[in-house]
Amino acid sequence: MTNIRYCFFDTESSHNIPNTGFTQLLEITAILVDPENFEIEDVLDEKCRLNKTNFLSPGASFTNNLTEENLRQNMSSYELSRVINKKFSEWRQKYNIYWIAWNNNFDRGIFRVANAYMNLQLDDLYFMNTKSPSGNFNYEIDALSFAHALQSFGKSDLKVPLHPNTGKPSFQLGLICDENSIKAEGELHTAIVDTKLMMNFVKKYSKQDPEIWKQMQQTAHKERVSDLLSNSKNYFLSTFFMRGNEYLYTYSYCGMGNDGSAIFVDLKNFTEDDFLLSPAEISKRKDDRKNRIFRKIYLNKNPILIDPKVANLSKEQIGSLGNLEEIQKMHENLENNNQYKNKVVSAFTVDNDEMFAKKKSEYYEDMIYESFFTNSDKALAREFHQLDEYKDKYKKIKAFTDMRMVHIAKKIIYDNEPSVMSQSDIRDIEHQIANRLLSENYEYRNYLTIETAKDELEKICKANEIDNDDLNNNKNSNPDLPNEKFQLLVSARTYIENKEKELEAMR
Repeated sequence: MTNIRYCFFDTESSHNIPNTGFTQLLEITAILVDPENFEIEDVLDEKCRLNKTNFLSPGASFTNNLTEENLRQNMSSYELSRVINKKFSEWRQKYNIYWIAWNNNFDRGIFRVANAYMNLQLDDLYFMNTKSPSGNFNYEIDALSFAHALQSFGKSDLKVPLHPNTGKPSFQLGLICDENSIKAEGELHTAIVDTKLMMNFVKKYSKQDPEIWKQMQQTAHKERVSDLLSNSKNYFLSTFFMRGNEYLYTYSYCGMGNDGSAIFVDLKNFTEDDFLLSPAEISKRKDDRKNRIFRKIYLNKNPILIDPKVANLSKEQIGSLGNLEEIQKMHENLENNNQYKNKVVSAFTVDNDEMFAKKKSEYYEDMIYESFFTNSDKALAREFHQLDEYKDKYKKIKAFTDMRMVHIAKKIIYDNEPSVMSQSDIRDIEHQIANRLLSENYEYRNYLTIETAKDELEKICKANEIDNDDLNNNKNSNPDLPNEKFQLLVSARTYIENKEKELEAMR
């Protein structure tokens, strides 16, 4: 495949929950580079102001240094979505692109839901893993998973630092880059700095360990994973890190589940006696967390599936996995036992009722996956975007038949030009906002309320040895806390107090 580019991207958001419309994309950086020399060819680096319908988490603000006040002069979320759509569409038309992020599931979720869905950019929902109109391909790589694979199976000199607070190995981007002499060009947790840092990490280690990078490229799209599983005669090595601890797996492929997953036997814990398990016993064992021998992996998440021939295993790792010759023999026995593999796959079959029995949300913000948008819906959304005046966009809403689109379109108008709306629509939106944010319902975790925001701020202050008197007097009593960070806490409290008064007036 020719005409390839890498696109490194990072997002900063109003909250740390990615797959909900209650979280807003506030800042995005995307850097397009030539994969041969990593020369930067184009850059998107933009921010937007906070929507009136969204709420900024104190924790997010404390991390990314964004406040309602310092974002106020930027474009709206909807305007930013138009800028992103234009730039990314240009790139996709020209190139086959690998979209690369650190912890890709988070940033992809922010892009897909907070940006595309909540701004009716319906053609953008899945464009990071589908063909562009010009026929170019799009693939996704998780740079964090690449770092995990490097640490477990690579030949490079990657060093994993200890987290200063926990004392455990950490794959935080800033820490691991600093440990390996990759310096940040500015303040961490800003999108442009983090994106360049990630780019330089991949540049260094894709050159030092090209085999591991190639393995990650082979699982950068679900069709590639499917081809890999169908054509490979080997078992696969995989890894996962939790709280700094390494967990190794030896996967032997059994078949495809009916929910888009691949089903494996973990040979590390598998014995000859397990071939005698009945279908009922397999179903029971698949949920056994203490001695799990059956696993499923979703193909669209850039899984770590490493060919044992390219893995650089240490003596300790081999000791953890067991006798590799026995593992290979067990894999071959399983490969030749189609009856058993079929039993395993059947145990993971999900019936239609179970597949679609997910608890439905009462909020349109969380209904992105309730049903697919039709071609007619997408055409109406394009017509909505093509209209220059918000009064015309408002009129266009009458043509929408999907209530998700109606709700989101009205929120877009409300955040950009509420003067063109009817008073009843304005009141409806403001009552919804006030009732949600002033609610004392702690169970629904996809959005913050005033009370949960206060609790969050209190925890941050306690962790940083700041009390109410410090905030009241605007005096930082902790010499170890930079004054810029202290001012973020002061700003967060002022923001919450003002927002509460504003919401009370809406009720």
